[in-house]
Amino acid sequence: MKPSFRPKISDMNFRKCQSRNKGFSLVEVFLVTAMLGVVLVALFSAYAAGMKIWRTANRLELAKDRKFVISMENITEEFAGYIRDFKEMNFEGKKSEVSFPFFSGSHAVKITYVFDKNKKYLLRKTVKLSESLKDKMQEKTTKLFDAKSVKFQYLLYDQVENAAYWVSDFSQEENGVPAAVRIDINRNNEDTREFIFIPQ
Repeated sequence: MKPSFRPKISDMNFRKCQSRNKGFSLVEVFLVTAMLGVVLVALFSAYAAGMKIWRTANRLELAKDRKFVISMENITEEFAGYIRDFKEMNFEGKKSEVSFPFFSGSHAVKITYVFDKNKKYLLRKTVKLSESLKDKMQEKTTKLFDAKSVKFQYLLYDQVENAAYWVSDFSQEENGVPAAVRIDINRNNEDTREFIFIPQ
């Protein structure tokens, strides 16, 4: 009877250690690297596309805001430079529009700011103040900025009662010149209030 061969315990431990220390093959490393590369390229592409969309939207928003800021600066300048004591026309205002005479270059013009409720835009209309019918008929309209609503208010000062108050209807013949004009604007569901002080 042949004696059975039994490996020593130390030989078994050595073989286990050998099988445990076995590393990745070169093919496995290449496969994992390729898969990681594909995932990273997909992530980078999605990030780049998202950034492009964000930049485009941001640029459009900045352009809108820039247009609004420039329009408000021009409105302030024109209110401050209106022609006082002009015989043909006075400073007149309502809740949705205001008009006054102004010098544009060498011509006197009537400027009207009016909110178009249908198109949701604040418009600037100009027409020459002259005796010529042709000039009076040539009205130029410019879109200033989009808004959900634009309302004008006029600050009057009562010298007798020594009090100031806001009104929505104004006529220079009855009230003189307003001390300030307030414009309440709603854009993108945000309320903005602009004050324009008129030199007295």
